[in-house]
Amino acid sequence: MRLAVVVFLGFVAVACANASPNVRATGAEAGGEGDPVNVILAAPTTFEVALEDEALQRLELQLARGSLAVVRLVIHDLRPRAAQTLKGVRIFLEKPDADVRTPAGDPHSAGAFVLGLQAPETLLLNVAPTLSRLWQSGDLTPEDLAGRKALRVTFVPEPASSTAALPKGFALAFEDLTFEVPADSER
Repeated sequence: MRLAVVVFLGFVAVACANASPNVRATGAEAGGEGDPVNVILAAPTTFEVALEDEALQRLELQLARGSLAVVRLVIHDLRPRAAQTLKGVRIFLEKPDADVRTPAGDPHSAGAFVLGLQAPETLLLNVAPTLSRLWQSGDLTPEDLAGRKALRVTFVPEPASSTAALPKGFALAFEDLTFEVPADSER
């Protein structure tokens, strides 16, 4: 199963290689040399990802028309540490209180990922269905987007065993977290 996910993500990454990122993450950062690195911890971790004006306009227009088909959440250069007992990581949008008890069927659920075979890796997920669902339910409004100009992304790591915790040194470091909102003609 993991091999299939890695192969699929590889094809998606090649297909999206020329797309430009439209947002930057602001959240927990790990200290160290070089550029800041964002870190997903064992506890649920939320990042606020600021949208560039052009991406925000495309997102709002497509949501309002009911035509949102593709919004890529891209996790750039993910590098695990002490992650041998990690089952996977669930992703929620606009739900900073998500945790391991939040059901997979929650409307804010945007998917999940498992680690690939080598690090670093870049992961892409289409989160348009989740954003459309939140827009239609009123959990995401034009006022929310205009006020914050950002979307909140919560990562919930799950240990392989429900009775075990992730090790103390667990971390998933990554360089950047972006949303790509292609124009209708770029899909």
